[in-house]
This record gives sequence, structure tokens and C-alpha cells, in this order.
Amino acid sequence: MNKTSTDKIKLATPFLIWFRCYLSIDLQAQVRPHLERPYQLALNILDSCEASRPLSVREIAERIGMSPETVRQVLLALKEGGMPFATCPGQGWQSVRAEGGLKTRSNSLVSSGEL
Repeated sequence: MNKTSTDKIKLATPFLIWFRCYLSIDLQAQVRPHLERPYQLALNILDSCEASRPLSVREIAERIGMSPETVRQVLLALKEGGMPFATCPGQGWQSVRAEGGLKTRSNSLVSSGEL
């Protein structure tokens, strides 16, 4: 993944958090195909992190058909862009559900720190 794409993801992190938290799943599905590719990729990675158990970077990469290095770069860009992360050593990446409000998706992730 090139620096331009990771920079786009980093700068768009607040939008991506809003997109996942405040738009219905149906509306997200309608809008996603019209987003630029880096944003679609970041959202796919975040979706994969909603598994019932934490996933390693390699497992996320396998789920979405991307290289582990690309997944790692996107996760770092999201972190640098302000995506809240909590460290959970050795367990992998997993979304943490937001409490209350209109939020329909998570806005933070649990990280094993395996980046």
C-alpha cells in the first residue's frame, strides 16, 4: 500500500468512525461502493475485526484477501488517525462495541499490539 493511500485513511479516520457508528448497515451498503478504494479497504478491515473473537493480522488478511502487510499498514493508519485502540497482548484485533446513542457499529478496537 502506498503512502498516499495510508495518509488518506489516516486523515479520514474520524469520518470512518462516524460512518460505522451513525449510518445504518443498509445505508452503509449503498454508500460504500462510491467511496474511494482506500476507505473501502479500511472499512472491510474494520468489519473483519467484528468477529466473535480477536483475530490476528494474518487472519484478517485471509478473510479479506489482502496481504498481512497491507492490513498492518491500514491498522496503523487508523490508529494514527485517531481510532481508539486498547492493548490486549496476544489476543489479536477485535472491535469493541460502543455504548448507547445511535451507534450501530463499534468505534474502537482491541489490539494485541502485534503490529
